[in-house]
Amino acid sequence: MGTIVFGHIRPKYDEVTDMNEATIGLTVMTALIGAVFLGFLVWGIRSGQFHDVEDAKYQVFRKQKKPEKNQGEPTEKPEKEVKSDNGN
Repeated sequence: MGTIVFGHIRPKYDEVTDMNEATIGLTVMTALIGAVFLGFLVWGIRSGQFHDVEDAKYQVFRKQKKPEKNQGEPTEKPEKEVKSDNGN
């Protein structure tokens, strides 16, 4: 605790220094976090993340194309594995 001057408590020099160091630390951390978010914003703009943002809500209502008959199916059926009686 500090001395009382004109009805107010005047903090000791060490307490003022500690508060200044904390303020500087908070300011630096705030600047770093702001720089990270600014970096994400620039990345999003450059990579086109904000391009045509209205299109996403209409994609639900679009009709999907029907897959072709042979799409995703193998053309040849795999041969079945033959198990021998000796366990190999």
